[in-house]
Amino acid sequence: PRQLRYSCGRSAVELDLDVGGDKLRVVGRVLPAASVEVVAHWPGGRRSTASDAAGGFRFDELPRRPLCFEVTGPAPVKTGWVVA
Repeated sequence: PRQLRYSCGRSAVELDLDVGGDKLRVVGRVLPAASVEVVAHWPGGRRSTASDAAGGFRFDELPRRPLCFEVTGPAPVKTGWVVA
């Protein structure tokens, strides 16, 4: 797995990328921990999920395309483009 961390001020998002074949699994955590919406964007698509109270979230079977992740809520964070 590949591990990444993006931060903006006191907010951050940590990502663990598990690359396999033509699909990608992402397990992440929002800091500070909060239940918020997390959106994965890629050219031509998007998928959203919610983090749990501990800040954890997961995406299964994302396309292996350039991706960026956006965390909403009171401490928003948006990552740069990630190429797995």
